[in-house]
Amino acid sequence: MFFNDTATTEIYTLSLHDALPISTRELISLADSERVQAVDLFQFTSLIARDYDEAQKMVLLEAMWGLVFSDGIVAKHETSLMRRVSKLLDVKPGFLAEARKRASS
Repeated sequence: MFFNDTATTEIYTLSLHDALPISTRELISLADSERVQAVDLFQFTSLIARDYDEAQKMVLLEAMWGLVFSDGIVAKHETSLMRRVSKLLDVKPGFLAEARKRASS
């Protein structure tokens, strides 16, 4: 499984349920199989950057921030990862902060 704990997987599943064109379980399964072979973030984010509109990117970033907040601790590496992903997704300045704000409320 892509995530190590059931609660985090459930949060992720609920937050993305209506936002994506494929089922969340299918997405997690695909992500897990690709993660095993991954060497960098670009191979994942380039497709999203190309094919998602701004609203879909915002929903994705909100869901990712929701995962970061799910354990009650925001680690430095999580914040760094979020910044790197937002740059790779080519989102407008302020989108990451807005997504974080929405996810925390």
